[in-house]
Amino acid sequence: REEKTEDAFDVWLRSPIRYERAILRSNYEMQVAEYEKVFGQGRVKVVFYEDFKSDHISVLKQVFEYLKIETSWAERIRNVKVNRTSRRQVAVPEISGDIHEFINDHLKDCSRRFLLKNGKPEDYWPRFG
Repeated sequence: REEKTEDAFDVWLRSPIRYERAILRSNYEMQVAEYEKVFGQGRVKVVFYEDFKSDHISVLKQVFEYLKIETSWAERIRNVKVNRTSRRQVAVPEISGDIHEFINDHLKDCSRRFLLKNGKPEDYWPRFG
């Protein structure tokens, strides 16, 4: 009777290293810091998708104010439809609870700092609250 051994690909699929890119891309604190290096501290406006989705006119007014553009233009943009399918649906293999916990642990502290720095409560994103 032949014993089945795991090949390197199976091990890699379950490896936390495989998710390093997702962790880096989801680290908004780090992402914004890169823009601030280029444009300067306090010269990057962060807009939360959740805020735009719930009240796009107010968010547009804030962006216009930030850019020193006449805010009355925001009132003229009433028929904006928020793209509810904006997030791409990608087939992702099942991840184990250990890897899920690994990813959340790596993002928890930076997500809290990012939220607080941008005027949101640290439990704004429930996954990290």
